Amino acid sequence: MIVFEGFKFDPKTGRLFQEGSDEPLVVRHKLIQLLAYLLEHQDRVISKDELLNTLWDHGQYREHSLSQSILELRKVLGDSASSPNYIRTVPNQGYQWICSTSEVLDENVSNTFLHERKSQFLIAGLVALSFVVSVVFVLTQPESGSDLNKKTKVLVLPFQNQTQTQSMDWVELGLADMMASDLMLIDGLDVITPAQMRTQLLTEKGEYQTDPQFILSLLKDASIDVAIQGEVQFVNDQQALSYRIISIDDEPISGVIERKDLAVAMPNIVSQLYGKLDPQSSQIELPNYDYVPSAMHEYARGVQALNNEGAILARYYFGASTQIDPNHSWSLAYLGVCQLYLGHWIDAESYFTQAMKQDTDPNLQAFVNYWLASINFRRGDLEQASLQLQQITNQPTKMSETPLARMIDQLTAQIKLLQSDSSNDGVAVVSNEAFIAGLSDIAAIGFVDISTVDIGTFAINTSLVDDESFYDDSAAKIRELKEQVRRLTIKGYKPTLFKALVALVQQSQLTMTERKGYLEQALSVIKELKQPYDHAQVLILAARFGILQEEETDGLRRQINQYLEHAMQIAVELEAGLLLSRVGYYQTLTEINESLVDDPSGAQASLKLFSESIETDPLSIEFSPLVERLFERVDSEPSTER
Repeated sequence: MIVFEGFKFDPKTGRLFQEGSDEPLVVRHKLIQLLAYLLEHQDRVISKDELLNTLWDHGQYREHSLSQSILELRKVLGDSASSPNYIRTVPNQGYQWICSTSEVLDENVSNTFLHERKSQFLIAGLVALSFVVSVVFVLTQPESGSDLNKKTKVLVLPFQNQTQTQSMDWVELGLADMMASDLMLIDGLDVITPAQMRTQLLTEKGEYQTDPQFILSLLKDASIDVAIQGEVQFVNDQQALSYRIISIDDEPISGVIERKDLAVAMPNIVSQLYGKLDPQSSQIELPNYDYVPSAMHEYARGVQALNNEGAILARYYFGASTQIDPNHSWSLAYLGVCQLYLGHWIDAESYFTQAMKQDTDPNLQAFVNYWLASINFRRGDLEQASLQLQQITNQPTKMSETPLARMIDQLTAQIKLLQSDSSNDGVAVVSNEAFIAGLSDIAAIGFVDISTVDIGTFAINTSLVDDESFYDDSAAKIRELKEQVRRLTIKGYKPTLFKALVALVQQSQLTMTERKGYLEQALSVIKELKQPYDHAQVLILAARFGILQEEETDGLRRQINQYLEHAMQIAVELEAGLLLSRVGYYQTLTEINESLVDDPSGAQASLKLFSESIETDPLSIEFSPLVERLFERVDSEPSTER
């Protein structure tokens, strides 16, 4: 046990305690990893590159995650960047732990944790998770804990439709994601879905890169072991999947699998491919699907539409699937997701409830409970959201190391933080780390890339939009994001385009003019997608940008008020407590900002009162930097006698 000022930390169990308390603090796993590494190397400055390479996987947002994780860890410890007691920022070098520490023995905490880990391990070895169909497949539990670290990373690439039939375009992501989902059922594989990597694969013409040497280079850069390419054709009145397995260590393996219906036969196809991936392993047989084939096709088209066009079209396909096969519970669940995005929360809850009554599969139950919790989070009902998340943890499902599990963990931790430190009736905003992680995790669930961005649960945290230290070494990232925007615009993939535009808006090294241009484009795209809650989030971001403008005009003031009035209208219509609180705060700050010129002393008094009122509010992380900017403006205004 490591003891330092006000805290004690057990690096073996990953638990952090406040001094005098036997209850561990609720802290995200990534923050625990970061704290442990800083303590282990407290004798020196640790570079950002070292932290990223040690604690983060590949991904375009990991630099953002590091900055936000440092910010969150400081908040947990009650630390400050300007006058640090624990973590010191060394400009252009990195970070260093500066608080003195000592070590003591604490047997009770370690023994308790070991008992819990053994229980979790026994549960985790029983059931594998499937998101495409209602399946429970019992697999062999690894013999030792060390085997858990020997997973093979497998990337399933978007399939190529070579049938010359536009109606088969759904195989690109729909069929490829079905393969990825079934591969997730197999122990020893860490599966990366087509949705996670597709923007890196787009060429300048908006087509997917298929060159084996490019794929091999991508695998090396991303530390992935194997990629699976696929082309779908019609051969002898059958559907044929021409596959190519590209490995860093071995020669490529190619083959053709012909089936009357590739979607229906996917469990058998995956079983066959796994034999190619690991010839030394025992043969496995995944269970067959029990849905009507044409319903599965409509479901796959829905997956494709949700990725590429958005919830409006996807809702049509998922609805068609349930008409063909009323027992297709996953289509019902995804109808709920579509309705959630489109702002029809009551309808969404109805579909979710129907799916849960129809299918008791714990995997579907966990999926639906998460989205029900996200609705209640948007409403500001943290107690109900917490109960729904608790139901997930009570299910005997293998949830560890899945994207959905990470999303659940993030939302659970956020709710506990707000419930323990909230004077705002449970309404708050999520950190930027959770938002960015949410983007990639939602996109990584395997059966679908919901890249329309669930900003309701993983909300944009505008507190860092105007922080110059937030994006480190962002020149390369900006170029990458701009290229993605160009390619996604060519392809017309509006949900993912919206995500990329929002990321560009938050790049502080761009000029305000550039960011405003991307912001206007994001507003246009989200308006077309007809996702009101997400629309309101970007309206709030636009209003914040307006408040931060150094030179205000009457036209700009009117625009800011219009943004906030529109956002408030959405919040009222949706009965969204999260939005109502945030928009109200912004409207207050807007009024204070407008009074700066005419009444600096009054504005200063109002700012001070506002600052004090949100000091213990979880929303303070979003508004404190903005308040500081406005205080600077007050100080810069010439003193006048009234």
